[in-house]
Amino acid sequence: MHHSRQPLGARLRNWLLAGMIVTAPLLITAYVVWQVVDFFDGWMNSILPSQWNPETYLPFSLPGVGLLMAMAILVLIGWSTAGLIGRTVVRWGELLLARMPVVRSIHATLKQLFETLFAQQAKAFRDVVMVEFPTTGQWSVGFMTGEAPGALVDELEGPHVSVFVPLTPNPTSGFIIFVPRSRIKVLAITVDEAFKLILSFGIVGGGRTPPPSPAIEEPESIRTPEQV
Repeated sequence: MHHSRQPLGARLRNWLLAGMIVTAPLLITAYVVWQVVDFFDGWMNSILPSQWNPETYLPFSLPGVGLLMAMAILVLIGWSTAGLIGRTVVRWGELLLARMPVVRSIHATLKQLFETLFAQQAKAFRDVVMVEFPTTGQWSVGFMTGEAPGALVDELEGPHVSVFVPLTPNPTSGFIIFVPRSRIKVLAITVDEAFKLILSFGIVGGGRTPPPSPAIEEPESIRTPEQV
């Protein structure tokens, strides 16, 4: 029975590639999660009195306590603002901010942004589209966020829509452009698939099955009889 054997160097390369495919996503995911947990732990330790921190009374550290405490505080704030006293306090605070020339603009913009993103009826990032950006003939993936604001309608010819074009690989920054509705192409993919496309430099995502991974030659010792 004929066995196709590869040189040792080729097999080592295949095994190295297989190890990277398996471990790299796990390690990167674990690193990102750990950075988020560590950030909240440090933040909560810096703003809360030591007697409120459970780690003060324990002989060991508890990663994630800061994140849990931050979530509990947010839930408490949300619960308190649902009552009459909480709404009154929030309204007084907003009236105070509205009297500060620069701060009021920042607060109003951020409040509108978060209300749009987190409201149940919100349709932010409603469609994934392609637009000719940055120049004609070059297409970029973006998210249509709505109609062009009323202040711009008089300056634009015909109906326009606002499109957010994110940057790669950091989609939290990008450009807001206003495009004629007739010049956009709506893609039949989800927002999650579009983000995968952007984060992976166009390698993964797009709503289609990705190309198969490079063939990895299995060692002779683990081949099944059907493979030989």
